[in-house]
Amino acid sequence: MTLTLVSVILLTRSSSFLVFITEKGIGLLDFLSLFILLIPWLLTIIIPASLFISLLICFNKMIYSNEIAILKNAGLSKFNIIKPVILLAIISSIICYIIALYLMPMANKVLKMKKYNFQLNYSNIMISERVFEHLNDRTIIVEEREGNILSGILIYDNSNPDYSITITAIDGMIEKKINSLLIHLYKGTIQRFNNETEITEILKFDSYVVDLNQEEKTSDVTWKARERYFGELLDYDPNLHPKHIAQYKVEVHKRITMPLFSIILTLIATSSLFSSSFNRRGNLKNILKAIFLAILFIILSVLIYNMMEKSMIFTPLIYLNFLIFFIFCSFLIAKNKI
Repeated sequence: MTLTLVSVILLTRSSSFLVFITEKGIGLLDFLSLFILLIPWLLTIIIPASLFISLLICFNKMIYSNEIAILKNAGLSKFNIIKPVILLAIISSIICYIIALYLMPMANKVLKMKKYNFQLNYSNIMISERVFEHLNDRTIIVEEREGNILSGILIYDNSNPDYSITITAIDGMIEKKINSLLIHLYKGTIQRFNNETEITEILKFDSYVVDLNQEEKTSDVTWKARERYFGELLDYDPNLHPKHIAQYKVEVHKRITMPLFSIILTLIATSSLFSSSFNRRGNLKNILKAIFLAILFIILSVLIYNMMEKSMIFTPLIYLNFLIFFIFCSFLIAKNKI
């Protein structure tokens, strides 16, 4: 069940990563690694949902086959019947806490750095004939290409704000390395235009090498709230923009409450299916009731999270939402006879 839901969500996210194949020419393994890094975030959503759906199916089947009545007649109490389910929900929540507090921010950091490096790494870039290739602040076009041999080459570099460089060459050759792409140019010119003085300097060369890769600058990377560990969210710079501080605070409460979805959804499924007398002809009414309550709980949680991003005054509401559903479902379980 979990694998199916993960696959569906991964497919919906594939479009955002296709640009790295079409424009950056990354390999299949690098492409698949991006999806793997999404799994920790997905599991924090998929595990509670899969547990809820599995419980509905399992309990409905047990009710239909009178297995619950058999367990009761065997001397098992209400608590003993639902005890394994509660323990499973607690274990699922612990797993979600491990993911939310450690695995998810770690994966998000690696994912961001991979995407960042793909933007800077042109070792797999496709240079086609008479097609402008835009590489950040560089533009390349070639007249002809046969394998790694180029002819009629023009490279425009606007990476420096003080001047721009235009390089032309009659011939050239591509040399690919593990993490770099070199272009050896032969018989050409380098035109350097000073933006302030508007003076152009021209230099002729017989041989020249252009490295299309840029050095990684991890210090320039700004980590978003979902990419920070729990301790980093608490130890933020007070001089940050109030919007960013609010995002950190909201993320802290998300990391605390979202793993508890497994427990609340488990209580909703259990209390709904055991809320009335059993009917072997079907239990559709209770199943629909459980689905309605689960959707209501999720919608309220999402709305409160969004409200918290606008004002932290709504923070107590998220805990109140969890508490109300916890007490309500626990009351139904204690009240109803199994």
